This record gives sequence, structure tokens and C-alpha cells, in this order.
Amino acid sequence: MESQRTPSSFYKEYRVDTSIGRVWASLEHCGPRKETTFILNDGFSCNGFIWPYLIERLREFANVMRWHYPGHGRSARPRALESVSIAGLGRTQHEISDALGLNNRVLCGHSMGVQVALEGYRAAPENTLALALFCGSYGSPLETFHLTEKPSMHHLLNSAMRGNFETITRTLKSRRRPWMQRIWRTVSRSAAAYLYATNTEVDGKRLLRRDFAPYLDHASRMPLDVFGATLKAAADHDASDLLPTLERPVLIVAGEDDLFTPSWCSKEMHDALPRSTLHILPEGTHTATLEYPVKTNRILMEWLQGAALIPS
Repeated sequence: MESQRTPSSFYKEYRVDTSIGRVWASLEHCGPRKETTFILNDGFSCNGFIWPYLIERLREFANVMRWHYPGHGRSARPRALESVSIAGLGRTQHEISDALGLNNRVLCGHSMGVQVALEGYRAAPENTLALALFCGSYGSPLETFHLTEKPSMHHLLNSAMRGNFETITRTLKSRRRPWMQRIWRTVSRSAAAYLYATNTEVDGKRLLRRDFAPYLDHASRMPLDVFGATLKAAADHDASDLLPTLERPVLIVAGEDDLFTPSWCSKEMHDALPRSTLHILPEGTHTATLEYPVKTNRILMEWLQGAALIPS
């Protein structure tokens, strides 16, 4: 069993006013402030549950900056739902970093955070050293959700979601339905939701309950209008045009059995990028970084050393 995170020698939380709203951020590192900063971009409807084991290793030699998207976690609601976009989130991570005086940035992303990291590079390539991308795609995730290489019942779910997507997001974005919020909170925090997720979407045998339960708890508290706006922003985004021009080292880590963003999406991204390294974790799912924390940390450290981003 992996150990829990232990307190670092420096940890501080901030509230930063940005162009899309007032957001929460934290900074931590061991010893004095470092030259390099890792920015951790969360997945959709997440508030950092995926990062603890990576943070534990990264903070030994770098600054680690976390932040919550507007309407997520401890951040305030977005100034306007119409302002929620992947490009906007990509710019916001640099606004926060500038406010905190953090340079030499490595942009990390999990799931939707991969899209945010890519747009972060587009927004400020001069401030980006490299990217580390985990279990995500470069865009249009709804088009590939559950779309495994072999035809299955998952393909029917994908087709049903796409066919009703506009209706679903329009309904979620309406704040005139408080009863929906109450139902969502009850269902997503239920034992049935945990059992379904850990038996169909992620590897419940490898994933510790203490690591995954915070995701369901946070998702249950998401304002549904922000949930809908963010989901639509992710679905509408596509960074395929950026990939061939991205002249930075990129690490891609995928789960072989990931249903949210199938591993073939990572292979496509790897083929399109000039300087990428691809690792596919056998039997890994969308939470592969938590299912295989030691292996993930080893892959990351070896890549950082090979790219001369940290001393060998």
C-alpha cells in the first residue's frame, strides 16, 4: 500500500483574481523555492484527487502549483458561464503563475487537463519548458468517450451521449432546477455510484478507496450549470492543429484499458507531436496514475532526466 502524502517544508494557499474569475491555487516545495515549477491541471469535475503521489515526488526538486478551475473545488464561480473555455483555462494557469512569480513551467494535465495544458503552451510557449500529459486527449473527448478499438456495448453509449449532448448540457446549464442538484448530490455520493465506477470504469482492485472517494465527493458538490458549461467546453475543443508545431519535450502516459480517453487517442497524439515519449500502462484505466503510482513516478523521473529537465 502506498503511503499518504506528508507535509512539505513550504505550503501556501492563494486566491488569485484572473480574467475568468477568482480562483484558488496552492504552492508547495521542499526547502527554498525552486527554479522550475510544475503546474497541475485537473480533469473535468476534479479538484486534485489524481495528483498526491506525483506531488510527493515532484516537490523534492521543483515548485508544485495546483489550482481549481472556476466553479470547482475552492474556486469561485466563473464570471460568466459563456467565459468557460479550454483556451481560457489554458491562459489562466499562466495568469496565476505570473501573479505568484513562477517561471520555467512544466505544464501537466490529467484527462481534460491534457487539453488545458496544450492550450497553456499555445498561450505562452516562451514560458513553457515541457508538458507531461496523463490519460487524456488533445480534443473532442466526447467523440472518443468509450470508443474502444474493438466494437462493444460502449460504442452504443457513446452514440447515445453524442445524440443527446446538446439537450443534456442545455438542461444542466439551467440554474432553475435545484431539484436536479439535490438528486445529483445524492446519487453521485452513493455506495452504488462507487461500486459502479470501481467495477466498470476504473480498476477497483488496484485503486484505494481513500484515493478515489474524494473524486465522487467533489463531483457531487459541483454546481450543475458549471458542470454543463465545462463539459461543453471540453467537448467543443480541438488542439489537433497545435500538435505538429509543439517544439517542446512531451511525456504521454496512457492506460491500456482507459474507457474515458482510449489509449489509441494517446497513440495518435504521440504520432503527431515532434518530441513526444509515450508510455502505455498495461491494464491501466483512466486513473492509472493512482493504480500504478510507483511505476508512474518512475516513468516521469526517467523522462525528466532524459529531457535534461532535472539532474541525472
